[in-house]
Amino acid sequence: MHHSYSSLKLFAQCPRQYHEVKILKLHPFRSSPATEFGTRAHAAIEAWVKTKAPFPEEFAAYQWVIDDLLSQLSPNAVAEMPFDFARDWSEVSPRAWSDKHLTGSADLVDVVDGLALIGDWKFSKVGNHRYADTDQLEAMAMMLMHKRPDVHTVVGLLVFVNDGVCVPSDGSCRWTRADLPALDAKWLGKTADVEEHVRMGVFPAKPNGLCAFCPSTTCEHKQPALDKQAAKQARFNK
Repeated sequence: MHHSYSSLKLFAQCPRQYHEVKILKLHPFRSSPATEFGTRAHAAIEAWVKTKAPFPEEFAAYQWVIDDLLSQLSPNAVAEMPFDFARDWSEVSPRAWSDKHLTGSADLVDVVDGLALIGDWKFSKVGNHRYADTDQLEAMAMMLMHKRPDVHTVVGLLVFVNDGVCVPSDGSCRWTRADLPALDAKWLGKTADVEEHVRMGVFPAKPNGLCAFCPSTTCEHKQPALDKQAAKQARFNK
């Protein structure tokens, strides 16, 4: 069974939703204008980093953010670095689904003399950097140190391209190889928790602020969440 940061986050958010989406596959992914925009933006930035292919017009306003960051990195910075590991942390082919245990991809990686920077592009609304979640950077840092034995320190940045803000700005998302055993224990513990629930077939619903957006049509928490959302919208429209 393979896991990613997004699947582990979904399980933590709600095991029942995870079960319906990832195990039963009742709700195939449907793209939205926002996800399609993000896909195109990631592709445009990747092409710029790799080949200096011109930015499409719809992303031209972001180029100064990307260029400003790249100007501070080495010429060897890599876009879209993949991570695919077996349980023993040996690397496997991206297509080796039966052998893969943990998978992911870093939007930007730069390694100089054992010091690495990992960057993740964010395309949320201006100001949303105040609610930044850096857990993904931690997972990527762990996988990078397994992929690159020469890396001794990793610094992570969430790059909010809409307003040119990097989070955290003080370099506090920093991990060293001494942290690796604890990181392994934390994240492999998360995968073990998911697999134990799969083995037992137990996936309790976990009501939260995102219930109204859950694709489930049978969960008892869905309609109350929709009603609450409608009531809030009605108050906003007055």
